[in-house]
Amino acid sequence: MAAVLTVMGQDVSAYVTDWGEVEDIKEVLLASTQLFTGQVTLELSNFDGRFAPFRSNSLFYQKPYFQSNVTLYEDGELLFAGILKAVNVSKATRMATLTVENIFTAPTNQLATLVQAGVNPVVGALAVLTAGGLGSVTDTNSFLAAAAASSAAGAVVDVDFASKNTSILSAVQKLCELAAVSVFIRNGLITAQAVKPYQGNSAGLRFPLNEANVVDFGELQEAYDNLTNVVNVAYGASLLVTVRDPDSINRYQGYENEVKLSYAVGGAISIPDLASATYFGGVYLQRSSTLKYTFEINGADELKGIRIGDRHPVTEAYYGLAAKAFEVIQTHRPINKKTISLTLATLD
Repeated sequence: MAAVLTVMGQDVSAYVTDWGEVEDIKEVLLASTQLFTGQVTLELSNFDGRFAPFRSNSLFYQKPYFQSNVTLYEDGELLFAGILKAVNVSKATRMATLTVENIFTAPTNQLATLVQAGVNPVVGALAVLTAGGLGSVTDTNSFLAAAAASSAAGAVVDVDFASKNTSILSAVQKLCELAAVSVFIRNGLITAQAVKPYQGNSAGLRFPLNEANVVDFGELQEAYDNLTNVVNVAYGASLLVTVRDPDSINRYQGYENEVKLSYAVGGAISIPDLASATYFGGVYLQRSSTLKYTFEINGADELKGIRIGDRHPVTEAYYGLAAKAFEVIQTHRPINKKTISLTLATLD
């Protein structure tokens, strides 16, 4: 395992004393809204002053280092690409602290400009990213694949972001959430993935997670915020359709948790017709009508290859889990250390 930090094109890995942590989040649970790690803070040895901006031997001396490029790799994989926002040095500790902002932060905070009627929401999200200058760091094929189901159903929306002061990040998240598509960063690219219902019988599961490779099983929690089995979708001028999941209602002894999705005419995103509204209500319930359980586990080096979206059977005697199917929805990776923390959510 080897981590590499480059600043302004120079490898400074030998001076890093604290690599920080990179976090990835997949929007499997509707309550999750973060797309990527906003910034990383790194601690470097500065015994000879090479990171003190005003010293003649400094990497930054008389150079426009603010917003210069910084990359962080581990085992050849790009974990974080950013721009340098701050350099703080301490004589007392002989240390330098670099604050690096994700390259996606600034561009995704810009305002979306797309105005289009009758567009597939995932294709619309791709158009928002492309118009915002993010096409080169977007996995276009993943968006087109994720759009397949809603395209086949003929489900569309009308969008008017230009007059609604909607950020690119917010526009992409809202459009993709409507179509039950998760958006996250993978290998340095903005990636889309349609939510796939678990088919049972260990379908699509990777290797088991158990006491042999998990150091610590955290607290098992019910994700109440994610449970919805009745959804009212506002569409058109002032119309409303109600979509219910009767199996979910029966499963929870008649309990109904109802939400309203407001996509009537006049918003940044509006649904023009009943068929589209019904489809979007149905896929919303696919990802929310089962009460999910989440917990965080800590593993050693063997688990470092796990990525968000991976699915694994989990066995843990105290919780009564016997090859229970879970999906990885968050990864917390301390760089250059043989540990990883994962947040998992049940699939059924």
